[in-house]
Amino acid sequence: MIVRFAPDPDSPTSGFKVFSRIGPLALEDDGSSGMVGRPYTWSELDTLGGRMLFVGRGCSRSYETADYPGFKAGIYFLDDRSFYEEEMMFRCVNERQYLCNDNGKWSEGPRSVVERFFPEQVPSNHSSPAWFLPRQRRAACLPKDILIEIARHVRCDAGRIRVLHACHLASADLGAAAPPPQLPWLLHPLPGGPSFSCLYCGDGAESVIHSVRTPADARFARYFGSYDGRWVFLAGGPVHKLVNILNGKVYLLPGRVAYPRNGRDDMAILAATLSSSPDNEGCVAAAIVQMDYLNKPKGIVFWEMTSAVGVDPFAPSSIKMDPEDVLFHNSSFYFITSTSEILVWKPDVSQGLLPHDNWSSYRIQYGTDGLHYQQIRSRYLVSSRGELLMVMKCGQQKNCRAEYFRVFHVTGLDETKPPFAPCLCTELKSLDGRMLFLGRGHSRSYETSDFPGFLSGIYFLDDNGSNQIDKASYSCNDNGRWSSGSPPIITNCFQPVQGGSDYSSPVWLLP
Repeated sequence: MIVRFAPDPDSPTSGFKVFSRIGPLALEDDGSSGMVGRPYTWSELDTLGGRMLFVGRGCSRSYETADYPGFKAGIYFLDDRSFYEEEMMFRCVNERQYLCNDNGKWSEGPRSVVERFFPEQVPSNHSSPAWFLPRQRRAACLPKDILIEIARHVRCDAGRIRVLHACHLASADLGAAAPPPQLPWLLHPLPGGPSFSCLYCGDGAESVIHSVRTPADARFARYFGSYDGRWVFLAGGPVHKLVNILNGKVYLLPGRVAYPRNGRDDMAILAATLSSSPDNEGCVAAAIVQMDYLNKPKGIVFWEMTSAVGVDPFAPSSIKMDPEDVLFHNSSFYFITSTSEILVWKPDVSQGLLPHDNWSSYRIQYGTDGLHYQQIRSRYLVSSRGELLMVMKCGQQKNCRAEYFRVFHVTGLDETKPPFAPCLCTELKSLDGRMLFLGRGHSRSYETSDFPGFLSGIYFLDDNGSNQIDKASYSCNDNGRWSSGSPPIITNCFQPVQGGSDYSSPVWLLP
């Protein structure tokens, strides 16, 4: 719903507000035994999300800036102040004066702008202005194989989704011919539902917000990571799910952990990853969890995708680990703890899921450069070029904005070593063409050579609240790109979000 503002009914347009319908409230009976009222809840949008809205009585339309290179989001309006004036309609032709000069575009921003760039017109004696809409192409009438071939060549996942939805082929398999390489989207948990910032449709220094039809299961949830293929991990109350944004497919995830002799406990998943696509037989999940009693430290849980409960690999031991991140790399799950330890487990579902076996553990030892690493806010594990990297996010205080990053190459992970033997972390002097996207359980590395025009850097998101559940407000503003150099630079490449979120921290949505 779009609301148009003006100082008074006869004055030109001064601004707009856009609202999204969230859903109906309870039915209300007015006692007339007639039509039952169904009021709706509306939430104001913080941003147009890459939309170009053309507003007109009975002829309003929405278009995507991604489909029109060079165009920017905004609301195009025309002068309809005289549209409903009955006296005007029934006057003689020579007496009619339809206003026709309030036509233009409203642009969002800290200071919104109204531009009147259509030719100014004197009043008309026969009509208010109207939009002359383009013909709607009947793409759905084309053969299915042609439609799929068209979708396969669409550059961005968001455009591909719109093509498939428009042609009623949302669940279609695009076949073996892979689409162009993609980059993660930043999922913003906005009050009206999530929006998606795409760097791929920008230039790496700025992003474009896509309007993507989000499955009902993926709206207003607590997000705790994602997996390749635009899968997002989420929790709606005590229920954990894995939802595919592209096709709406859903997997239910465990909400309880089983112990050998002590029954079961409820758990909240804070971060998770998979050994393979969830559609693959034998897929195993690993997660960092918080048990239902908050004084217990964070733990580690595994499960097969077909299982209804998780397994604690260290039960009934009271070992304290405080894991910070989890990664699947070289056929094994890797965890890094707040005490600079790395735990490695290699799953073997052919012998049954026995997570107390096949464990290796290491204590991080830094190189001999004499540096003492302080101000560490969080640690991440990233698989890059077949190697294991560890990245530190650093800042003055635990919950302050990110200030700088350090990247290390981890070596010496030999499973024949005794428990907690040292492994070596050597700091990299440069990113060497890497683009690192950091997120708990879903960090990824991409090559600038696959994305012409992009530069090396570390893309990060505001995950200060991702280790907590049921927060009143999650911070969502510390998102951006860090570039090494002298001096290092932090770029705000994502459009700022006003305030925090009352249901989730932001996450990457992996391609």
